[in-house]
Amino acid sequence: MLGRFLGVGLICGAVTASAPATISFTFDDPGGGPEFLFTTGTDALTNPGHLSYVGRQVDLIVDASEEGLGVHQFKSELVLEIEIGAVESQVNNLLVSSVFGGSFEFRLAPQAATEGLGSDVILAGVITGGGVATFSTTGAVLSTSTFGGLELIEGPVLDAILGGADLVPVFDMSFTLTNIRTLNGGGGVTLTQDGFVQSFTANSAFTGNAELGAIPTPGPAALLVCGVGLSMTRRRR
Repeated sequence: MLGRFLGVGLICGAVTASAPATISFTFDDPGGGPEFLFTTGTDALTNPGHLSYVGRQVDLIVDASEEGLGVHQFKSELVLEIEIGAVESQVNNLLVSSVFGGSFEFRLAPQAATEGLGSDVILAGVITGGGVATFSTTGAVLSTSTFGGLELIEGPVLDAILGGADLVPVFDMSFTLTNIRTLNGGGGVTLTQDGFVQSFTANSAFTGNAELGAIPTPGPAALLVCGVGLSMTRRRR
């Protein structure tokens, strides 16, 4: 009898809850020239550095296979604007700056747009803190929700895949910077007289991760099945 009760309980538990799963987002360097443009700043408060995406479309890969929701690829446009402060740490050629704030959105490319979604947004990010590290010709832009610096938000395109589940912390992300070149074509970056990394272009790739919240609970019919099963088990005792 105990076995029957446990069996029904396990089935009902599976219907109403699921273990947290990680969902990941990536794109590789799309090629064809630099993707990022950094414009140096002169003052941390009034004129910080500014990083923007100027590259071509990317193939954003959404991996939700841990939840059994598959792997999806979207031809996407990236809109990104991030404000970056002066260099706070220098160890030889390793320069570290703080991210003051910014945002980014992955949107379906026009040729991949889908009717009826109400929006072409796949994934959005709001950055309220993080860091940028550059080391000569390479570097990265980093942020995480562990210190309250990042939120990832599903757009309608992604929501249609996730079945109503929300993205929840922990969030993290990294835009890699490679082939960093100053605007005069030289390799690697140094400090300006104002204490900022000098202006540069760079190639980039992206990795982000989030946890997937609970998929919405089933309707009354599914709950009724659980209730009937438990009731029948009790009666047979």
